[in-house]
Amino acid sequence: MRFVLLLLFCCLCLPWSSASASDDPDLAAGKELLRQGDFAAARDRLFAAFLKDPDRTEINFLLGRAAYEAGDYESAVMAFDRVLIVDPGAMRVRLELARCHLALGNLEAARQLLQEVRNTNPPSTVLTNINALLAVIDARSRRHALHGSLSLGYSRDDNVRVAPADDLVRVYLNNVLIDTTAERPKEDNILAATLGLDHVYQTERQGLLWRSALVAYQSVHQFENDQEVSYLSLQSGPFWQKRNHSFELHPILAHLDLDQRRYLGSFGGEAVWSWLPRANFVGQLGVRLESRRYYQDHERDAVRQSCFLNSYLQLGKSRLTGNLAAAFENAESDVHSNDAYTVGLRLDHDLTATLTGFAAAACTDTRHDGVHPMFLERRRDRETMLAAGLRKMLWQAPGSARQLLGEAGYTFTDTDSNLALYTYDKNVLSLLFTLRF
Repeated sequence: MRFVLLLLFCCLCLPWSSASASDDPDLAAGKELLRQGDFAAARDRLFAAFLKDPDRTEINFLLGRAAYEAGDYESAVMAFDRVLIVDPGAMRVRLELARCHLALGNLEAARQLLQEVRNTNPPSTVLTNINALLAVIDARSRRHALHGSLSLGYSRDDNVRVAPADDLVRVYLNNVLIDTTAERPKEDNILAATLGLDHVYQTERQGLLWRSALVAYQSVHQFENDQEVSYLSLQSGPFWQKRNHSFELHPILAHLDLDQRRYLGSFGGEAVWSWLPRANFVGQLGVRLESRRYYQDHERDAVRQSCFLNSYLQLGKSRLTGNLAAAFENAESDVHSNDAYTVGLRLDHDLTATLTGFAAAACTDTRHDGVHPMFLERRRDRETMLAAGLRKMLWQAPGSARQLLGEAGYTFTDTDSNLALYTYDKNVLSLLFTLRF
C-alpha cells in the first residue's frame, strides 16, 4: 500500500480516545479483521461500533480505512470528514481523504488536500508519496493518455507444423480405407515482434472515457517461411467507470496474413463488464460476436460467438488468475463448424522485488459438427497446455511506468483427437523482452 510509510507521520495529531479496544467487541473485532485484510467484514463491524460511539475519532478513522480498502469510497469520505471536524489539523487523515477523492475521480479535491499537507513541510518519505500522487492526478487530468508496449522474442518450436504423432494415418479415399504417410515434426527458430498501443480520451462527463487499442504482430521463421504470420487488430469504443465496476463496448477489426498472403479477416464487437468488489479481487465477464472470412478457403467462413469469465485474486506475493471461455463457430461447411470450451488457471508469485515465477495450465475441448470426409466421423479434440517460467524487471524509470521486462518460459502442448491426423504434441522454449511506456 502506497501509504504504509505514512503510518508514523502525524499519528500524534489524532486525539484517540483513552478507552481501550477491549471495551467494545465490535471495535476489537473490526481492528482484527482490518489487520487480516478482510476489509468488508471489518467495515461492517466498525460501523456497528460507530453507531454506539459516533464521536470517537479512532473508530471513524479505522472505519474510513476499512471502507476505502473495501471500495466503499463514499463511506470512507464521510468517516474521514468526521475526524477532521474534531481535529482539522490531522494531516494523515487529509492524506487518506485525498486517496478517497482520487478513487472517486474528484481530482481537484484530492489535489487541494495533498497540497495542504505538502505545505506543512512533511518528512521526505511523505513528500515523495504526495508528489507521486500529484503526478497521477496531473496525468489523469489530461484529456489524452497514450500507453504502449513493444515486445521482441525468440522461440524454439519442435513441431511448428503440428505434425501428427503417428507415422501412418488411416483415411478414406473414395470410400476405400488406406494408410498414408504423415508429415514428420519439424523444428524451427522463430523471431517475433509485438507492438501494442492503448489510447484513452477523458470526456467531459465524469467516468466516461473513450478507449482505443492497436495490436500489431510479426513473426519470422528460420526454415518454415510459409508459417510466418502478420497480424493487425484495432478496437475503439466507450468505457464507463464508476466506483468499483466498469463497462466497455467496442467494435473490433482484425486481419491476418500467412506467408505474406491474405489468410483471415474478421470484424465484430465485444462487451466487457469488470467488477472490483475488493481491493485484491477483480472479476470480468465478456461476450464477443465476430464474422470471419478465410480468403483461401471460403468453406471455413464463419460467424463466431464467444463469452468468457475471468477472475484475478491477489494473495500477498501471489496472484491467481482463472479463466472460463466458450466459443461457438458456425461455418459455411459443417466440417469446420465447432463448439469449444476452455478452462485455465495461472499462478504468479513474487520471488524477490524484481523476480517473478509463473505457472499456467489450460484445457480446451473442441467438438466439430460435421462428419469429416477423410475419416467418416465427427472430429473431437482435447488440447492440454502447461507452461512455466520466470519474469524479471530489468529496468524501471524512477517515478514512471516505463520499464523493461525479461521473460524466459517453457510451454508444452498436447492435443488428443479421435482423428489421428490431429493428434500431436509440441514443446516451445521462449525468451521475451518487453518495453512498457
